[in-house]
Amino acid sequence: METIERVINDEWEMFAKTQNVGGRANCQSNRPKFFVMRRCQLSAWPDVLVESYLSDLKEARLNGRNLIAEKYGYMMAQTYPAEYAMIADQLPEISDEKRKLIEEICAYQKNELEALTARYPVVTSCGRPVTQGKSRQAAFETYLFGELATYSLTTVNLYKRFVKLMHRNGLNLTERILTNEMQAYGYRSLDDAEQALSKQRQA
Repeated sequence: METIERVINDEWEMFAKTQNVGGRANCQSNRPKFFVMRRCQLSAWPDVLVESYLSDLKEARLNGRNLIAEKYGYMMAQTYPAEYAMIADQLPEISDEKRKLIEEICAYQKNELEALTARYPVVTSCGRPVTQGKSRQAAFETYLFGELATYSLTTVNLYKRFVKLMHRNGLNLTERILTNEMQAYGYRSLDDAEQALSKQRQA
């Protein structure tokens, strides 16, 4: 848990400094929510993956890079293509090897979320859409690609191995993260959250 907190502290520092299209976002002033949501994701990872990502953050800081700003930069290729074209040359180039790994991971987790959407339509409707449409709101696959693009090749490889291992064991990383999020909101499980949110909508 200590390593996770160090990761989130580093991320928050970068997040708070990130410049957005249209100015500073409201979420950049909501430190408690940022920490809760990032804990939900990172606590679903194995220690070796968290430690590798922490090393990425440390190296980035030493080199004057802001990985959170880069993540949103990569996402703009889908959400703000015209603006992305103006900053693309300022972002680290993604190697063919790394891009292939990221695309494979995104395909895995996109399938995971689609399966969850069928089982928990109300819960999943509260989050991002699975695929990128015409909206400028970043979809799940857009956000995931942008984040993975900021990881080192070592971390991306570890991430892919972890996702594949979970699949072999009949587990679902996206479900684990979503379960953490619902429990953070006070629900016992995804089933509990689906039932409660469904009743709220029918009221």
